Amino acid sequence: MPKFSDVTAGTYARRTIELDINGRREKIDLRILTPDEEASVISGATAYAKEYGAEKMQPGEGLFDLGLWIHTAAVACIDNESSIDRPEPYFNGGPEQIRRSKLITRSHLAYIYENQEAWQTECSPYERVMDDAALMARIAPIAEGDIRPFVALPPFMRWLFTRGVAKQLVTLRAERLLLGGLSRETSEEAVS
Repeated sequence: MPKFSDVTAGTYARRTIELDINGRREKIDLRILTPDEEASVISGATAYAKEYGAEKMQPGEGLFDLGLWIHTAAVACIDNESSIDRPEPYFNGGPEQIRRSKLITRSHLAYIYENQEAWQTECSPYERVMDDAALMARIAPIAEGDIRPFVALPPFMRWLFTRGVAKQLVTLRAERLLLGGLSRETSEEAVS
């Protein structure tokens, strides 16, 4: 039976995304983070939020989230052309390079962060185990207008939730059309 050292002798799991930067489609690899790297990212996000006068250093607070996105991108983005054995950072100037860039926007950072979180979750043995019923129970307060359960879900779980709702709406629409309860025009108005 292999030992943990044999298992970890491999490489980081990587996933390629494309990002539009200054009119160019850039291929960037994302990788999962180790616990120490995640701690460093949180520490960097906390320092960033404090620097700009934030009172709370926690997810859901704007400045903390922005710091989290910056520091995650600095660590998780890998040069797509670098070798699997020797990955090179895409942002070779670290978080400061991202902070000073006039080309990397908040939207770029959110996109990178959401994709990295989804990839991290997909590689996790636990986060993907929730079935539709458990997910629906967890997010039921959203129907009452409470956004907190939704934003607290990891991006991959948000995707599962959104996909589940979309499947239900498509099924409902198809059933109503079959039963003649809605005309095609009425159903299209309801969806838009």
